[in-house]
Amino acid sequence: MQSTMGRQAYPSDPTDKQWELLESLIPLPSLEGRPPIHERREIVNATLYSCAVAVLGDCFTMSFLPGARSITTFAEGLATVSGIKS
Repeated sequence: MQSTMGRQAYPSDPTDKQWELLESLIPLPSLEGRPPIHERREIVNATLYSCAVAVLGDCFTMSFLPGARSITTFAEGLATVSGIKS
């Protein structure tokens, strides 16, 4: 497993090639207010990891919240693209 951002990479982390495609879609930090603490790539990594865990742990169920099916479908799609098997 590769290393990224000073830590061991998770299977849900985008590859460098995938990040090149995603990077332009993620807004730059605002110049107002405090400087950012976390890099944009790490925020994306955390979001994808959370979605993958939700699919694997079956955290989102139909009774959890309205629209949970669409959230689950989205998370399943992310897991599939990331190569994570539930």
